[in-house]
Amino acid sequence: MLKINLSEGKGPGKAGATEESSVENSGEQTAQASPDSTEPEKITDVSGKEKKKSFIGMPALVVLLIVVVLGAVAYYKTDTIVSLFVSKPEVVVPVQPPPPPPPPAPAAEPDPVFFALNKVSDVVPPKVWLTSVVIMNDGTYDIQGIAFSHASINDFITGLGSLGSITGKTLPERSRSSETVYKFIVSGVMSGISVPEILDVIPTDDLVALATPVADRSKEFGVRFSGTPRTGTSYTDKDLPFKLAGTYGGLKQVVGALCPEDSPIRVYRMVIVPEAAGHPFDTVKASFSLRTISKI
Repeated sequence: MLKINLSEGKGPGKAGATEESSVENSGEQTAQASPDSTEPEKITDVSGKEKKKSFIGMPALVVLLIVVVLGAVAYYKTDTIVSLFVSKPEVVVPVQPPPPPPPPAPAAEPDPVFFALNKVSDVVPPKVWLTSVVIMNDGTYDIQGIAFSHASINDFITGLGSLGSITGKTLPERSRSSETVYKFIVSGVMSGISVPEILDVIPTDDLVALATPVADRSKEFGVRFSGTPRTGTSYTDKDLPFKLAGTYGGLKQVVGALCPEDSPIRVYRMVIVPEAAGHPFDTVKASFSLRTISKI
């Protein structure tokens, strides 16, 4: 700072001091005005700025790395990220239904007699009722029935002829009355039935042993026995020691229990009638006899 001494000559030697002060002051002004004296400040300022720039560059580098990482994630997870903001329609993949199970194989008939009975029932036309069917194990049959149409009887006989051969028939004459009920008898032999050549008579005691456990299960089979083999009784070919009533399915179960597939026992002769006249063979009365395949 420039100091001006306002005192003029207040003593010897003071003027020199004043001059020295003036010279010092002028030297300070010269030093302030010299261009070289400002360089250190500029360098210092520049150095300070450089330090400031390097301090700011570190966060920028971190931000750049974060942006790069986010960009990489976005590249590989685009669908996931977009799905957070944009609702996508649910893709329903149709599920193919499992293939239907194969139809069950038809149950094996417990005896050739039922094979013949089922064949007969297949060809019974409307307006025809069977009142009695006698079936032998070799496919021989005798059928009695009634019909409300003479033409229906002819249709039934034609159907039986397609199953084998007709050996005899008794047919009524045609009537002009529409209320006439016709009775008929037809005999024949069913083809396609394989039977052994010889069937032996089963001893009575063996028949009793077969009948007892099956009769005990009669309620389970849905039938009721009215007759079973009895000890001490001898049976001829025409005798039918087994007598029962119940459903047709129950009758088949009884015969299946008496004549398993792996046994040599077979139904020899059966007489079957509907439980009520003029009704189908859903519930029946049946009588039958058994024989065994000869070991000879």
